[in-house]
Amino acid sequence: MRTALTALGVGWGIFMLVIMLGAGTGLENGTKHQFSKFANNMMGFWGMKTTKAYMGYKPGKRIRFNNDDIAALQRSVPEIEYLAPRAYLESQFQVKFGNEKGTFQVSGTTPDLAKILPVTIPQGRFINAKDETEKRKVAVVGEYARKLLCKNDENMVGNYISIKGVYFLVIGILKSARDGDDGQEDENAIYLPLSTLQQSFNQPNSIAWFLCNIKEAHNPDQAEEKIKATLRSLHQVHPEDNQAIGSFSLARESAEIQSVFTGIKLFTWIVGFGTILAGIIGVANIMLVVVKERTREIGIRKSLGATPNSIISMILQEAIVLTFAAGYIGLVLGIGLLALLDKFLRATQSESMFFRQPEVNMGFALSALVLLVVAGALAGFYPAWKAASVNPVEALSHE
Repeated sequence: MRTALTALGVGWGIFMLVIMLGAGTGLENGTKHQFSKFANNMMGFWGMKTTKAYMGYKPGKRIRFNNDDIAALQRSVPEIEYLAPRAYLESQFQVKFGNEKGTFQVSGTTPDLAKILPVTIPQGRFINAKDETEKRKVAVVGEYARKLLCKNDENMVGNYISIKGVYFLVIGILKSARDGDDGQEDENAIYLPLSTLQQSFNQPNSIAWFLCNIKEAHNPDQAEEKIKATLRSLHQVHPEDNQAIGSFSLARESAEIQSVFTGIKLFTWIVGFGTILAGIIGVANIMLVVVKERTREIGIRKSLGATPNSIISMILQEAIVLTFAAGYIGLVLGIGLLALLDKFLRATQSESMFFRQPEVNMGFALSALVLLVVAGALAGFYPAWKAASVNPVEALSHE
């Protein structure tokens, strides 16, 4: 019973290590899956309030981007590969198509948006340069919005929708590759040329924020700071006012998240090592008990000619077999449970942006098992040495 409980402790230790490593990998895979849909050099910028007085302006001035910023950024920051200014109607508006209607986000943008976001156009096309320069009244409808407006599966492309009484020709359907709420947000929207939205809904020269990609050859952090410096200069913001222009960088976010997962892995190994260590201490204790209970047997063996090395070998073999068997069972059960969980997630399509493909690196798992066996051998050495030093005469008289 003592041996079985000790083996359970050792097996449980490596089982929990495998499960925690697999869970951490599942979280990491889910996050990487989301990030993989974007270029690692994507970033966005939006206006906030100033915190420092500058050029006669008091703190608290609201920064509002405009059309002049587009040309200025393209001219001053050659590191930008794609630039997509975004504008929105202040709230969601009712959109009509035939007898159907629904409330959706209406946004204005430029052709580069489809090159930055992970979207496809299964029907029709996206906004092009002529749509923008000629202020054409055309629209691209998100897939989710299409399903709500077109319940009889009628083809929307080539037909008109109405937004606040203004009619727009549907030129394409947009489908997002993102999962969850992000994907639904992309598809639950109507996309117009930026110039068209500004003119049709009385928002002249208004831009909410910028989305852009940086060329691969350039450092994203340096490009981000250059863009922010350009926007500060255009809007008379103090050069050291870091709060006036908000921004996000996918490269920076990715590095920060990777550091979090590195910390999770380190924490997992610390906890797992502690659990395994507790099991190894149990192995040492059980072997000491074994030696004590078998003192008479060891005395008989030595009196019949058994050498100290053979006694040590016998005890070490028991310690190694105990740790290896328990560790191997724990390893197999842990990997098996992760495989079943992965199969369940795939079968039920329950993989999400936060958790997918839980797995454990076999190299790490086998290394942990080898370390466990070595530790088991070390744990059994002292009891083996103690057994080898037993005096045969005293051992035979031991009760």
